[in-house]
Amino acid sequence: MNTTQTSLKQIGFWAAILIGVSALVAGMIWLVNLQKAAPAPGAQNISTEISSTDQIKGNKDAKVVLIEYSDFQCPACAAFAPVVDEIMKEFGNDIAFVYRHFPLPQHPNATPMAYTSEAAAVQGKFWEMSALIFKNQATWSTQTDVTSIVVELARSLGLNVEKFTADFNSKELRNRVDATIVENQKVDISY
Repeated sequence: MNTTQTSLKQIGFWAAILIGVSALVAGMIWLVNLQKAAPAPGAQNISTEISSTDQIKGNKDAKVVLIEYSDFQCPACAAFAPVVDEIMKEFGNDIAFVYRHFPLPQHPNATPMAYTSEAAAVQGKFWEMSALIFKNQATWSTQTDVTSIVVELARSLGLNVEKFTADFNSKELRNRVDATIVENQKVDISY
């Protein structure tokens, strides 16, 4: 066998190895992407249907619906709140913005703040309370008991504090919020 034939065999050998490794890498990438695309067991797709438990800003009949699954204790969600305000200013009644509660397990005060926002909603102040909750996130997010802070937030909005406190502690309100949280957590969202 001459040198040229030996060189061609070596090139063929290494080319076959390179093709095999490339195919292996491509297959692994494909499998990883397939696993990412597969919904979690029991997961649901995001519903763009506006429900009676959703908080809506803008035109509920708009063709464009922006849905935020949010956690009041999440710093990224707080940073996103002014962006939503700008979007709503720009598009007004051409868009519906839907807020859905999605407290993360690592944020123990997110659920009490969901109750806070919904107790304020009873008096027509969900969006104002949401803005205040996000604005004061650094104050309450590390507290072990947010009850006094919640009452101060209600007072600062001019809410009827007695009614707010009753609603905040209401088993009916908490059950309703908890039920929507459970439904929202069934959606296939990774965090």
